[in-house]
Amino acid sequence: MSRASAAVGEDSTGNKATARVLRILSTFVDGDDSLGVTEISQRLGMTKSMVHRGLTTLFRHGYVLRDPGGTRYQLGPAIADFGTLWLKPPDIHLLCRPFEDELFEMTGETLSIHVPIGNNVVCVDGVEGRGPVARRVPLGGAIPLHVSPAGRVNLAYLPDEEIERYLRRPLQVFTKNTLRTPEQVWAHIRQVRASGYADFLGDHYPKAVGSSVSFPILDINGEPHGSITVAGPIDRLPHDRIRRLVPELAPVVAALNRQSRLYVSGREPVPE
Repeated sequence: MSRASAAVGEDSTGNKATARVLRILSTFVDGDDSLGVTEISQRLGMTKSMVHRGLTTLFRHGYVLRDPGGTRYQLGPAIADFGTLWLKPPDIHLLCRPFEDELFEMTGETLSIHVPIGNNVVCVDGVEGRGPVARRVPLGGAIPLHVSPAGRVNLAYLPDEEIERYLRRPLQVFTKNTLRTPEQVWAHIRQVRASGYADFLGDHYPKAVGSSVSFPILDINGEPHGSITVAGPIDRLPHDRIRRLVPELAPVVAALNRQSRLYVSGREPVPE
């Protein structure tokens, strides 16, 4: 048991339920990235039922995040209420999943999460859309930073010196719409920073028959943890419809960023 756990031991004179919740919260200060109900139960000598009720309370108020399976927990953004802003980078799957679910309910279309790694963005999570025709989630797929909404929105929020470093290398061209010069890229970056999103240009797949829009997921310094993208087939999600959807999607993304901006990004920078 940690010293913090011992310090908030059962209070025989006060509210025992509150004391249990505090003891559960204190188990996370020992440095574990995540914990399960059984581990906490064993450490604290509580029943699993007590631990689950305590974690449910902490989750409801944002003090812990829960994985999609509901079996693992880690510290959440509300812990910053105690003055600890510089938390470890979050598990982006846990951080984004409630907001992915909300965007999915609003659109019924494919959601994907991309994170910047060096000169690329890589898809790490997603939810596939409804309907007989849906955009697939390209898990593990790497895309250059200047290509696709997901790549371009991550590039736009990198520090200027990293962008300059990226643009010193030749820009790979995929379609006639791919940004080809540093001047074109910088002009697009200014647009993305002004609007807060990157939209579909048809700059990646030559035979793309869909549309998409990507929003940044920013850290405490305004740099990208990654991006969240809504994508769908052109018959359900034509370019004009997705642009009309942006004002409806933006508040959900803003709520996500209120949480993500409590953390420092653990991203890999653009290499020299």
